Amino acid sequence: MAARRLDLGGGVGHQVGRARGKSVLAKMILLAYARYPKMALLVIDPQGEFARDMEKGGGSGEFTLPVGDVLRKQDKAPFVMTVRKLVLHRWDLFRQILAESRFFRELQIMTQNKVDLACDQLTEAMKKGSGITLASLHEKTVFDKVWQWRRGPPRPHARRARARSSRERRGRDPPCAASGAGA
Repeated sequence: MAARRLDLGGGVGHQVGRARGKSVLAKMILLAYARYPKMALLVIDPQGEFARDMEKGGGSGEFTLPVGDVLRKQDKAPFVMTVRKLVLHRWDLFRQILAESRFFRELQIMTQNKVDLACDQLTEAMKKGSGITLASLHEKTVFDKVWQWRRGPPRPHARRARARSSRERRGRDPPCAASGAGA
């Protein structure tokens, strides 16, 4: 499905499909806007292509366009920030990102109200007594810990309760002893 819509009258251009020159066009538009000295530019680059182009002598893709070199010649200082350097400073922002991601959909939680409920429960579990902080969310150990909670976060007294119930089934330590006249 390849769709192409270009509005050269100052609007935004959209291209959908593979190998249609979207990156080249985006780089050309970026460089056209870079001519304006007071204009800052922000590129969100999930594939890392633009980040590679910002290096000195950098250029990627079939049509090599050294965007970083051109920007430096126009007195624009490229600055690349990786996702790991982004810091979440509020749990509600994390919750919003989690709700918009496919995390719960991959777990077959499909309806929005259930996704919202799952986000609320997971966020609260992470905040309370798990040792997880917003600054540590990018660590694989944190993901592994949370992934193990798929069936629900650990309850602090669950292990003692399971041990107590197994002793009761074996006939030791009955939950209450009979007392009074019939004992």
